[in-house]
Amino acid sequence: MRDKVFLDTNILVYLYSETEPEKRQIAIDNMKRHNCFTSTQAINEFSNVLSGKWKLPSSTVKQAILQINGVCEIVINDLSVIYYALELREKYKFSFFDTLMLSSAILNNCDYFFSEDMHARSR
Repeated sequence: MRDKVFLDTNILVYLYSETEPEKRQIAIDNMKRHNCFTSTQAINEFSNVLSGKWKLPSSTVKQAILQINGVCEIVINDLSVIYYALELREKYKFSFFDTLMLSSAILNNCDYFFSEDMHARSR
C-alpha cells in the first residue's frame, strides 16, 4: 500500500517550474510513488503563484489544477480543519496558514507532509 502524502503549495508549484528542474523532477517522482493529497488552500495559493507571479493565463492555471486533481485528492478546509488549525497554532506557534495545511493533512490521515518550509512565527 502506498503512503498517504500531503503536498504543500511549494511542491505543487515545483511541478510546473521551468527554472528548477531538479525540484520539479523530485515532485513528479513523489507524486508517482505516493497516494497524494492537497487542500483547497494549497490550490488557491498555487493558482495565485501561476496567475500572479508567473502571469499565466487563467486557462493554463485551470488546466494545471485539472492535472493536479487527476493525481491528488483535493480536500476542502471545513470548520473542523480550521478549529484544529487554531489548536495547532496555539500549541506550536506556527503561522495560522501553516497550521491550516498541517491540520488538513492530519485530519485526512496522511502519513507524511511534504513541504520545503514551515514558518515558525506567531502573529
